[in-house]
Amino acid sequence: MLRAIRVTGPVVAALMVVVLLFEPPALRPSDRIPTLHVFRSRPASALDRDAIEAAIAEGRRGQPTAYLLRRVLPGGGSATGEAAGTVYTPSLRVAWAAHAAQRAGWVLEPEDVPTWMTAPLLYVALRAPLEPGDELPRLAVVPTDATISCRVAHPTVVRPLWRSAAGAITRFGAPPPFPDLGLVAAFPLEVVDEDVDFVAYRCVETAEGMTAVEMRGRATQAERARQPRTKGDSP
Repeated sequence: MLRAIRVTGPVVAALMVVVLLFEPPALRPSDRIPTLHVFRSRPASALDRDAIEAAIAEGRRGQPTAYLLRRVLPGGGSATGEAAGTVYTPSLRVAWAAHAAQRAGWVLEPEDVPTWMTAPLLYVALRAPLEPGDELPRLAVVPTDATISCRVAHPTVVRPLWRSAAGAITRFGAPPPFPDLGLVAAFPLEVVDEDVDFVAYRCVETAEGMTAVEMRGRATQAERARQPRTKGDSP
């Protein structure tokens, strides 16, 4: 599957056409996120009406369940109990929007849900590898046995469709998941078909030369199986 993503990724990207630039007033120009319609077999929306209604009902019942990326410390090994990031599937974005609407005193209806919110994308939010700054950290998606180096180029399984700051989360009603949030990025749903690590990193100068300081979160089959799913959350 990883090989398939490497091969098909550039083709899929070439088929994407930006048809709307959605920018709420709260977002800075650097936080703009285009709404993408992809001309391929997958529809522009990953959720049908039943799935949207189910996600809205979940948000009305209470705060949506977090889909966590478990932190992996430098040197590899198993994921820890600490969270390095969180993932927002299409249904989770709708659920958060419904939850925020209810807290504000109004009801989100299926007709109110914009297409960009249900697009077949995962929003991945990662904590900062160092103190958050004005510049977003670098980002890589790698197999779980891959190391990150600032000295040599390394492959990434798939590149993000876009990268942004906290505004990408708050625009659908969710609060920033971490006080040290580093970046938010969007990926095709297929990126988590297999176990992978999402790595936010910065290159810093040390006595040993340029070294990658990383925040690595692992997406595993076990964690995905634990999450409540609706129809559109599975590629």
